[in-house]
Amino acid sequence: MTIPSFSSSVPTHHFSNMRLSSLLCTLSVIATTTPLAALVSASGFTKVNLLNRTHRATHAISAGRGDSIPCGTNGGPDPEVEKLMYITCGKLLRSVQVAKLNAKTELGARKTSTFGNSTFQTFCPAVHNHPITYIKVYWHQIVVDKTPKGGLLSQNRLNSQINAVNHFFGNNSFPFRLRLNPQDVAVVLAANTSQNYFVGGQADANFKKPLRRGTGTDLNVYSVMGMGFLQGWATYPWHYANGSEDAKAMDGATLVTTAIGPDPDAIAQGRPTAEGKILAHEALHWLGGLFHTFQGNNCSGEGDYVADTRPQSASANGKCPGPGTRFQLSCSATASETPQSLQYAFDNYNNIMDYSGEGCMAKITCGQMTRAIAMWNHYRVGT
Repeated sequence: MTIPSFSSSVPTHHFSNMRLSSLLCTLSVIATTTPLAALVSASGFTKVNLLNRTHRATHAISAGRGDSIPCGTNGGPDPEVEKLMYITCGKLLRSVQVAKLNAKTELGARKTSTFGNSTFQTFCPAVHNHPITYIKVYWHQIVVDKTPKGGLLSQNRLNSQINAVNHFFGNNSFPFRLRLNPQDVAVVLAANTSQNYFVGGQADANFKKPLRRGTGTDLNVYSVMGMGFLQGWATYPWHYANGSEDAKAMDGATLVTTAIGPDPDAIAQGRPTAEGKILAHEALHWLGGLFHTFQGNNCSGEGDYVADTRPQSASANGKCPGPGTRFQLSCSATASETPQSLQYAFDNYNNIMDYSGEGCMAKITCGQMTRAIAMWNHYRVGT
């Protein structure tokens, strides 16, 4: 079984206008092997993400709200790989069964002490057995000119962004950290490209070929002034592993400058600033192949194929809980499956892979971390 080529499985997007939210992320199953299938059993869960999904993140301007950015992709499921999934993993759980499993997980979590600094996680074997892994970052600033208005970001702002990602990972005991050295920051003058960047096509591959540095375990980040409706975009780990020259050239994440933060100068001046969660979201697509929690946008499918994230009918649409905002976007369990008090306890608005406001994107689950570690080890280590 071969890994899908980048041309049949386009990387993930972030859109800045939720009027485009009707654009659904199309699932495209990724190839896997029996060893990988054995790796991705998250804490005893039998439902794990083995599908190729595109990514997206939200851009929050304040602690409470932000512009949400849906994901788009081309390419559909691969019947052969879908068949392999059933052979290696057994019949996948349906959403009702997952709802029941999630309820039991939540009840068990309330009886188990937390680990690390996280207020969300309980003991997670995959995390416990994995050492801290440092990911080298190469940052490419694609600018109109060498001024802040032209897209040039200060080293302090870049450091602040890296620290924000590491803070999020650390708070959730996720065993990865980003590392950016000043000498690994490049500035590229390309006015039209910076203002009107198009990701995922041949022009993207051609532009990045002479710029990309490092190996498959190094994250290349490109900052631009504009990508149409997009705020962020990233590739999946299997895109690099398939060996395509173009796919390897595009490997990494691309963000608009307004999504990069927190901006120390803006904070000092009392101006709104991004919180840095978009890069965390994109990095999880890139290193671990995580899908959005609302994958499929319905309650009848398998969602993101992670057992401890609840099936979800729609994204959080850039919102956080507050006056007039009621969350029941995840698919509700029935009274027979979970106590009434927990019936609506599984909304994913605080999950980093939903489209919430940055102020409430604070969580990554054990199942998501288990998948990410398995994908990292399978597709990126040694490349």
